[in-house]
Amino acid sequence: MEFLFNQGATIVILACNTATAHAIRYLQQVRFPDKKILGVTIPGAERVTEGGYRKVGILATESTVRNRAYKERVHIIDNTIQIQEIAAPELVPLIEAGIFNGKLIEQTLSIHLNKFDTDIEAIVLGCTHYPYVRATIEQIRPGLDIIDPGFESAKKFVEYLQKHPEIEKNLSRDGKVWYKMSGNTEIF
Repeated sequence: MEFLFNQGATIVILACNTATAHAIRYLQQVRFPDKKILGVTIPGAERVTEGGYRKVGILATESTVRNRAYKERVHIIDNTIQIQEIAAPELVPLIEAGIFNGKLIEQTLSIHLNKFDTDIEAIVLGCTHYPYVRATIEQIRPGLDIIDPGFESAKKFVEYLQKHPEIEKNLSRDGKVWYKMSGNTEIF
């Protein structure tokens, strides 16, 4: 965060469910109280409540499930919604290895998706890696609404900018994208 703000960022979106679940409050309230930091769990939780669902599954990392990030955030808005959280620790390494479809990802997803009750109405992709395997999730659990918090966050960010023209007017329009990595650049 410090690096990004030192580079001139006006707003940072913490686009990781696990990082948001564990660090957003600290970053917003303690470490950078004068900066704008947004996360992905609240837009995901808001979509659950806006969708009128009564029973929702959360597929996430072990850490996000252990933290109860989505259950807590959904229940702040509506504590009558049933939330079932399932951790899928094998998914991120597979996705990072470029395995988005095929027998291995189907088997892994089936194991975890079949842990959910059959009457859930929607599933939240509680990790920003999981949209890469969305098509396989749709094949395994057809008819289930899928909520992508990253997509929901992007929509909420547009709304945020509309409400804060003083920030929107300062955004770059030059179309340049740059990446900074803390890990292996070749794998990226």
